Amino acid sequence: MSTEDDRTIRAGLSYYTGRALPDHLIDAVQTLGLQPGTWVFPKPAAGLPVSQQQALDNLQALGRSLRERATAAAATLVVPDDPGWPTGTGCDDLPCLWIKGDRDFAARPDQSVALTGSHAGSEYGLRVAEEFTAGLIDARQTIVTSTAPGADRRVLSTALSMPGGRTVVVSDRGIDQPFRPPVAEVVARALARGPVISPFPPGSPPTPSRRIFTDQLLFRIAAGTVVVEAALGSQIMLAARDAARAGFHVFAVPGPVTSALSAGCHQLIGEGCAQMVTDADEVINAAGYDRPSFIKPFTVTAEVHRGGTAFSRQRVGPFPVWAASVAHAANTAFDIVVGADDPVDLTVWVHSADGGREAITISRAS
Repeated sequence: MSTEDDRTIRAGLSYYTGRALPDHLIDAVQTLGLQPGTWVFPKPAAGLPVSQQQALDNLQALGRSLRERATAAAATLVVPDDPGWPTGTGCDDLPCLWIKGDRDFAARPDQSVALTGSHAGSEYGLRVAEEFTAGLIDARQTIVTSTAPGADRRVLSTALSMPGGRTVVVSDRGIDQPFRPPVAEVVARALARGPVISPFPPGSPPTPSRRIFTDQLLFRIAAGTVVVEAALGSQIMLAARDAARAGFHVFAVPGPVTSALSAGCHQLIGEGCAQMVTDADEVINAAGYDRPSFIKPFTVTAEVHRGGTAFSRQRVGPFPVWAASVAHAANTAFDIVVGADDPVDLTVWVHSADGGREAITISRAS
């Protein structure tokens, strides 16, 4: 199979992104090194018996049609190993991306931060979204967000209002699908600052399932994601937990204890799925931009002991940390979990990327 055939088949497979994948296409997916059953293709769906060659022929025909529509919309098909592909992110599971605008920003996931929040953002949440956006742009970070109402839209408009603000917009529809005013004008302005990216092929209208999939991708395309507000049980919380389990950096902003829109952030922090942040500098420091090459990812679970009874024990995690060694990872977990002056014992289980596991106990007397 030629490289061009591979690209066209990937284009055809994007039709199923976030949808059920027919059984007769599983072999074609595996040929490309993609795994059915991952978050890209939620579940196989039964289809009519089709030969492997016929399945490939059908995918190529579909892919050619989609590529023609993309060309007509001045959009570009991008596959792994292409310039502009965001290597090392959750996009690596996707068959392809459809990009409009300057695609170079998509190749810099280590210089980007995603910002998202409730679609019904409060005045507090919208103000926080503005402050974090401004701080991150001042630190020369690319802002990744979506066109969803509430926090995301405020993030995008704030980024576009700042000189030098760079953006990546993750779309919940095909790259050729129009937005309604006033979002259409905002997206048009965003194309001058960076790409609009969609995992969905041209011709795909926005649907509830595509919006859910967009939330998941938003948490996986940048070096870290900041949640400014989230209601309990919201899709944003589900996406945040899923990203944290997969080892991506997730941050949450605390808010008023009386606010239902801050309750989700508080729960994510309490569960250890998100690290609490209160300004842009904390995000940059915690995400570890420009890490030395010897810094490695670990997953840690901590058990805090404050006294001799079972009721005085609290389990936190698992959550990801970056460290130079197992001991460094344990000490980092201690700093995250334990208050500055608490007399405690802390047992930390450190899991390394190669499958190793080690338990370390750290004590601090009163």
